[in-house]
Amino acid sequence: KITEIVNKYGQWCFFILNVNMYSYELINRIKNIENSFLNVLRLEAMNAKELRDLILVRHRSGNLRYLYNSKTEDNITDWQTAKLFNKYFEHTKGNPGVAIHSWVNNITKVMEGGQFSIREPERINYDLYEHIDPAWVIILTQFILHKRLNDEKIERIFADDFNSEIKQNIEKLLKGKILLKDQNGTMKISSYLQAHIEYKLNLMGVI
Repeated sequence: KITEIVNKYGQWCFFILNVNMYSYELINRIKNIENSFLNVLRLEAMNAKELRDLILVRHRSGNLRYLYNSKTEDNITDWQTAKLFNKYFEHTKGNPGVAIHSWVNNITKVMEGGQFSIREPERINYDLYEHIDPAWVIILTQFILHKRLNDEKIERIFADDFNSEIKQNIEKLLKGKILLKDQNGTMKISSYLQAHIEYKLNLMGVI
């Protein structure tokens, strides 16, 4: 539908579309959409230094300072700072949105005077993904493609293949906090897990 709108109104309107890299490549394999656009700009993942600058600029604009291993950021060596943010780079694969979520989730204490304690992110054990249920792979792939889905859209996507087993697996993903549901019934993959799931499904050749 998006490409139909672009092709129909593109001579009068300038469209800028933002899409997940994996979603774009998967959609493009199913239906060639690349020719509907003047150009495709691929934004590469950020490196550790760029993630550090992004996170710290946000905090310093609010006069916030962090403590790491009980030391204020002014007393942390450059090597220790680099090591800390390299951990966040490894954890998030350079995804800026996931990095910010992960940073906030790893704040262990907030103190007076705009200070807070931060810890390193926990290392992801990708071995846990080795035996992922094939039904989960199918469902998660749809969430990577569409980002946000509700029950109605899920039924429309799966059409005749929609059944109680899909419902049960979605409930399992919700209970495991892999999928999150808002008050309007719209679901999405947890921002904390998104990059890791994309990485694993990409290794599997699914996306």
